[in-house]
Amino acid sequence: MSIKRAIAAVPFLKRMLVPLYDRMRGLPPLDVGEIDEDTLRRAIDKPNPTILEIGANDGMHTVWFRKIFPDATIHCFEPDARAIQRFHERVGKDAPGIFLHQSAVGPINGDVTFYPSDSCNTAERESLWDCSGSLKQPTGHLDVHPEIAFADPITIPSVRLDDWRVKHGVGMIDFIWMDVQGAELDVFSSAASTLESTRYLYTEYVVEPLYKDQPTLTGLVAALPSFRIVKRYRNDILLKNRSLAQ
Repeated sequence: MSIKRAIAAVPFLKRMLVPLYDRMRGLPPLDVGEIDEDTLRRAIDKPNPTILEIGANDGMHTVWFRKIFPDATIHCFEPDARAIQRFHERVGKDAPGIFLHQSAVGPINGDVTFYPSDSCNTAERESLWDCSGSLKQPTGHLDVHPEIAFADPITIPSVRLDDWRVKHGVGMIDFIWMDVQGAELDVFSSAASTLESTRYLYTEYVVEPLYKDQPTLTGLVAALPSFRIVKRYRNDILLKNRSLAQ
């Protein structure tokens, strides 16, 4: 048995050694829950931020951002038609300062393959589930979450973030919220200039990949050399641009 597996098999050792290993890697302590309103206010620290929400789904977090920052400009990206319909129902089609872009953010400007999640089947009920769709083919997700089914791949529009930013004349970005289900590196590959002008970034991370070519936490950090982790939650990290955020 490897040392890693031996430690994982003994809860007491795991509780003691994992935090030590994290500190050796330069990671902040693990916070309970997820990012909250106070943390977001302190980080952004301005009344009228520019926010990019990549993977907006039905607009639940869009409404949350607007509640915290009534004068924010929020650009939302969502490619799934089912989620877009619910976004319009929740947020509206002409909400001031909120702009929905009906596409994915990816490595090219043009059509890409998308793997839509279809349903969530539990002992209690079966329901529509469109929160796990990705530009990446599900792999480990099928084993870790067998209750979630995926439909056949479809074709959706995609934009490169740097090109989109130039086209729309977007300058400094205060905060990027990403929920792209394993396609983080596809976003980063299209956003070199945009990331240089981004103060904070919040994204998911995994210990074991759920999608093909999904990066782990180590891979995410390596892809963002100008950023450092300031908050680490069980499934998400808040990163700060060293050269921009004071």
